[in-house]
Amino acid sequence: MISSRFRQGVRRAVFAVIILGLSTTAVTHARAQVAARDVLEIYADIAHATYEDSLVTAQTLRTVIKVFLATPTAQTMRAARAAWIAAREPY
Repeated sequence: MISSRFRQGVRRAVFAVIILGLSTTAVTHARAQVAARDVLEIYADIAHATYEDSLVTAQTLRTVIKVFLATPTAQTMRAARAAWIAAREPY
């Protein structure tokens, strides 16, 4: 369950790295600084999206576990297992 924000961030990062790699030594220092800031911003966006996905899935896991503890059935156990697996995916 990889979020679309994460995928978009990865695409942006790959694009930025390609563009950065294609730049020649003729690129001025100021342009290189802007490109480096852009790359850092993209990586920050990716990290934020990953942490946000982790938080959301952890909160869902907590809710599902509370339901399981209140009413322990095979169905709530399956839901807890599925939520646990989903919560591990952002990592």
